[in-house]
Amino acid sequence: MKNILIFLSCVIYFSEINANETIDKKEKVISEIFEVIDVEDAISTFRETMVNFIKQRNMSPELEKIYIEETERFIQEEFIEKGFLFNLHVESYKKHFTLQELEQILAWHKSAVGKKLQSILPELTSDILASTQKYWAKHSRKIQKRINRRIRNQ
Repeated sequence: MKNILIFLSCVIYFSEINANETIDKKEKVISEIFEVIDVEDAISTFRETMVNFIKQRNMSPELEKIYIEETERFIQEEFIEKGFLFNLHVESYKKHFTLQELEQILAWHKSAVGKKLQSILPELTSDILASTQKYWAKHSRKIQKRINRRIRNQ
């Protein structure tokens, strides 16, 4: 009985070590993915999107300036310096991908097509956001009519 307990303890111990090694390897690969995809470009696009959103709110220039400055500070402090964005990605990637899949993602990002996507991603994102904003501006009255109709019918 004692030998069985020792054996089971060893199995559990080595299983935990192997699991921890896999997690550490996953985090290392995710870090490499972040290095390859140039997160600064993504953050820059995010900042631009937030600034454009603030500018569309028709505030006074003084209030708009304060909103923009504080939003940019918040992004810098919370998303970058405190590692929120990186940690969020690490947890999500670890949850949804195996180590082998992460290695494949990294290889893809290092490929020619992966590099091309990365180089045009800010422009691509801006194009998509601009088109989406135009669409919503064009159709906002339709949406408002639908909302009003639904509220009246309740």
